Amino acid sequence: MMMGWGSYEPELLRIADEVDPDRRHVRFIPGAPHAELREWTAGASLGVIPYENVCLNHWFCSPNKLWEYPTAGVPILASPYPVLRDIVIGNEIGVLLDDPATPQGIANAVAALKPEALETMRCNAAEFIEQDNWAKYEARLLSLYDSLESPSYVGAYTTAGSS
Repeated sequence: MMMGWGSYEPELLRIADEVDPDRRHVRFIPGAPHAELREWTAGASLGVIPYENVCLNHWFCSPNKLWEYPTAGVPILASPYPVLRDIVIGNEIGVLLDDPATPQGIANAVAALKPEALETMRCNAAEFIEQDNWAKYEARLLSLYDSLESPSYVGAYTTAGSS
């Protein structure tokens, strides 16, 4: 199942028509409101984060899906770039694609996943998201804001900036 929209949609629909004209295995559904996204995502067996190594933005990316999938308890199949690799492998919440990813490589990676491994990754995803979530970052951000308002910081900045 593919959910959402985007510039690749016409091409994906064309490919789906070729490989599954009766749409028994490939389905397209419209994007869901953000408030419902977790429920939809939780129905997936595997979340895929495929990036191509075409720019530094892809090489160093940390897309929202890196937290959305674990929040829904969904293991990840991701490109092997630094942030993706560190989070996916470091927390044992998924597996990495080859670089460059190929259709056969993606199929092989999915076929190699055993139910026991997926279940372990689901459990690890719950542990990961318990430790790495917005509430943790929110506290750090609010602390940073508080430090910016403190007189000692403001004075130091004003002094340094007024010369």
